[in-house]
Formats: sequence, C-alpha cells, structure tokens
Amino acid sequence: MEPYIPCTKENAVAIVTINRPRALNALNPDVLRELYDTMEQLDSDSSVKALISIGAGEKAFALSFTTADQKRE
Repeated sequence: MEPYIPCTKENAVAIVTINRPRALNALNPDVLRELYDTMEQLDSDSSVKALISIGAGEKAFALSFTTADQKRE
C-alpha cells in the first residue's frame, strides 16, 4: 500500500505530501497517524531547516475529517 504521507528531502527542505487525491486528501485516523509520525521524525532530524506541505492531485490541498471515514471505523 502506498503511504498516505510520503516525505522527501531536498537539501534542508522536507516536502510532505498528503496523498489521498481521490478523497480530496481528506484526513482520517490513518492519515493523521502517519502525519504525526512523519512530523515527529522530521522534528528530530537536525538537517531539516524548512518544511513544505502539499496535497496530491489537482483539486484540493486537504479536507477535514470526513463523515464517510468516521462511519467506516
């Protein structure tokens, strides 16, 4: 399974992507968990000086927690 929060680094810049384009990058518990874990890792990486957060796809950066995700859990 592809990660919900892929992260790349270019020099001292971390690029964090919310990767659920079909759901307009809506946040759900799995995405939030990965996002938290990624931020924790980046916080402890002294080589990272800046962070850029982007949303996958062309329609939306991110949506808040969705009702559909909540019902599935």
